[in-house]
Amino acid sequence: METNNYLKLSGNLESFNISDFIQAPASDLNATINLSGKLSPQISGVLKYTIQKSRLAKFPVTGTGQIAFNGFEQFKGKAELSVGSNHFLAQGGIGELGDVFSISSECAITRTNWIGLGG
Repeated sequence: METNNYLKLSGNLESFNISDFIQAPASDLNATINLSGKLSPQISGVLKYTIQKSRLAKFPVTGTGQIAFNGFEQFKGKAELSVGSNHFLAQGGIGELGDVFSISSECAITRTNWIGLGG
């Protein structure tokens, strides 16, 4: 007998102020999150998120991402986050032969690129 092993989760974050919970600048964060996939024979699926019309202190916050996963060992996708003039990008894959994963950031104070996590 086959059971339903599908996973689907959707949600919205609206006017979230992180400073209500921790010592941090006031924020107004708004995001949508969608997760879909299956639970067996191992957990796998796709996580998608969008952050828009958000602020942290006086800085605008935006971001998008789509990350596919197969178990806890294989990931592929792209995740972006911008806070003011600071930008963060992670993209690529981990877990299969030939996968390459890169992380880069561009900040107002310093610019950094980390390239080359491969396997």
